[in-house]
Amino acid sequence: MTPSGAIGELLKDLVGIASVNPRGGPVGTGAGPELGEAAVAEYVRDWLVARGVRAELREVLPGRPNVVASVPGRDPRAVLLESHLDTVETGGMSVDPFAGTIRDGRLYGRGACDAKGPLAAFMLATAELAANGPPPFGVVLAGVMDEEHAYQGVLGLISDLADQQVAGAVVGEPTDLAAAVAHKGCVRYTVRTLGTAGHSSRPDEAVNAVTLMSRVIDHIDRASPDVPAHPLLGPATRSVTRVRGGEGPNTIPGRCEIDIDRRTLPGEEPIDVWRKDREELTALIAGRIEVDEPFTVDYALDTPAGSPVPAALCGALAAAGRDASVHGMPFGTDASKLARAGIPSVVFGPGSVADAHSADESVALADVELAARLIVATVRSMSVGGGARMRLTQHIDLVGSGAAGFDLTDPLDCHVYLVRGPRGVALVDAGAGRSAGLLARRLNTAAGPSGERHLLLTHGHADHAGGAAELARRAPGLTVRAGSPADGWIASGAEEMLSVDRGKASGVYPDDYAFAPCPSVRPIADGQRIDLGAGITLTALATPGHADGHTCYLLDAPEGRALFSGDCVFTGGRISLQNLHDARVPEYAASLERLAALDIDMLLPGHHEISLARGGRHLASARDALTRGLLPESTT
Repeated sequence: MTPSGAIGELLKDLVGIASVNPRGGPVGTGAGPELGEAAVAEYVRDWLVARGVRAELREVLPGRPNVVASVPGRDPRAVLLESHLDTVETGGMSVDPFAGTIRDGRLYGRGACDAKGPLAAFMLATAELAANGPPPFGVVLAGVMDEEHAYQGVLGLISDLADQQVAGAVVGEPTDLAAAVAHKGCVRYTVRTLGTAGHSSRPDEAVNAVTLMSRVIDHIDRASPDVPAHPLLGPATRSVTRVRGGEGPNTIPGRCEIDIDRRTLPGEEPIDVWRKDREELTALIAGRIEVDEPFTVDYALDTPAGSPVPAALCGALAAAGRDASVHGMPFGTDASKLARAGIPSVVFGPGSVADAHSADESVALADVELAARLIVATVRSMSVGGGARMRLTQHIDLVGSGAAGFDLTDPLDCHVYLVRGPRGVALVDAGAGRSAGLLARRLNTAAGPSGERHLLLTHGHADHAGGAAELARRAPGLTVRAGSPADGWIASGAEEMLSVDRGKASGVYPDDYAFAPCPSVRPIADGQRIDLGAGITLTALATPGHADGHTCYLLDAPEGRALFSGDCVFTGGRISLQNLHDARVPEYAASLERLAALDIDMLLPGHHEISLARGGRHLASARDALTRGLLPESTT
């Protein structure tokens, strides 16, 4: 990585190039404050090219390009690192906005944290990844224009990336080095009250538009949006942000306008929100109020924490001893536009939003360097397709996942987790079988020559246990455990008892699929513990209902408690209740009640999304459905 002094020089150069957003006005071409975003883009391009990275400018508007660089990887997919080139205005600053003064380890100037600090971190990470052979995934670095006004840069970037496989994006903004997967959107519009102007000496002959508007403002202050709060973002909000009214001190105003800023939550459609507001407000003062169409529409972000890039970033944070939980932000970013284009995005970067746009904006250079290291670790933890893995925490990797997950391995596979400890390793579930060679290599490499090797099966269905026999053959000394009576069915390959026949009939498994018997499997008892050392333990929890012998595993580790829930419960409190011989509703309900009593941080199910923070809320959702006399929603 570049020495600390060089990091300061890089960021000083970036801050020294004025790139104040013209907000629709003309773009300057002279020196100093009039130079514009293009000069920053040229600097980024030249800096990267000098380090062997292919980079080019791509014009979005006349004189206002994006800069896009790429590093090929071993996998055709790429991780996008996106930050913006422009800044807000410099009026009222207490420091020289373009001097890049360094004091007490911090660099001061406009854009230091929003967002040239994140941009510098991404440049450093890209150069580091390019200098050490092809990374597992490719890297695309994009510095975009116009983020502070109309988002034209990211929209142009999305068009440029249409033919590229992008696994996910890290969007550079000041988040205090936290991973933010959610933020609010907004819709802004103007409301106008229409009175009848008149002389202030005869108010009875006029209709005061400001007085009418006071009724609207009072209503807005009293009536909060009727939307459930988001777990990371809190409530939706609606605020009056600007008032315009009155023509003179002796004139009853015939017209008054306000601007409304409505912050939306994930799942809300901004235009639908505006339509509802229009109906609500026009009913207040019939015939004397107008609600204009929105002048700003921006969407909320709600990226699943288990998506490949956010999960890998959280894993890198955990390995560095940082906060690995996911967060939400009240303000908007380019991430929501990328997410709507199908690119799962996480917002991350050095610096605090409290310093952004401030009179003495600054960023700690040590945080810029650490951000670069974390980005490098994130990309390096994502292995090539067919053998990809996701580092979830310091001790947990997702090493297998099929079509009902993240397509890391064979389409038939469930999620397969690898848990590491100083004494050895444990795989939770085995996949359907065709990925067994890859999973065995992961297991053997992590265990080393003398570490314990465990395979803990949540149940006997083929997508979870079909690879057990081949794993036992390829991993010396592997102990294989499953709850009873599923252990006996797995040992003998009893396809009918394991419902393989039903899976074939429904098209889940191909007709030629065969469940390989695993004679070495042994029963695991409710409450039995597997100790991997250093406080890393797995405890078996008998949870029948989805299938006989279904067992969840509760992990206690330094980074928190995780529940490997198999097919018992999924994010959102969903379950998997199927028409099979051993699917039993009373037992299922009892299992869900038992799990809801647990205090867990992470929920790691057998398919679909995973939850790396506040995992207990999903268990509570399932329990709440039961208390209403209902079964939770089923994924099948």
